[in-house]
Order: sequence, then C-alpha cells, then structure tokens
Amino acid sequence: MKTIYKYPLDPMFLYPDDQMAIQAPMNAKFLHIHTQGETPQLWAEVDTELPLTAYTIAVVGTGEPIPEGFNQYLGTLHAGSYVWHYYVK
Repeated sequence: MKTIYKYPLDPMFLYPDDQMAIQAPMNAKFLHIHTQGETPQLWAEVDTELPLTAYTIAVVGTGEPIPEGFNQYLGTLHAGSYVWHYYVK
C-alpha cells in the first residue's frame, strides 16, 4: 500500500560532512525535507508492503563538495546563518 511517511532526522545532524542512515521501504520516493518544530523531517512516498532498506543521507554546506554517490538532492534547510543541502544515496 502506498502512503506518505515522515522520517525525523537527528537535530544535531546539521553539520557538513555528516551522514545518517534511515530505514525505509525499497523504492522510496523522497519528496521533501523541512523542519517541524526544531527537528528536520524527511517525507517520502513509500509502499509499506515492500521490505525495508537502508538509505544514507548526507549534509553538504554551500561551496562544499557533494560526497560521491549522493546523486539525489532532497532539499535545503536554513539553520541560523548557515544553509545546509541534503542528499541521499
């Protein structure tokens, strides 16, 4: 069954070169990243009947290199005077 799930990301996960793993069903379609309260959240369209798989999320600062293999851009969050860009592989 397809639905939209929300995956909270660690609020301390706002620094360049950070990477974090999440478990989501195979073939998850990542839709949007935004903060809800103080916590970054990632929304995805998922098929709950598919098995879970690991996805790795990376935070990249403006002007910093995007780590190899992180080809899908998720979105950008502002944290004070900083701007962080999120990618998944």
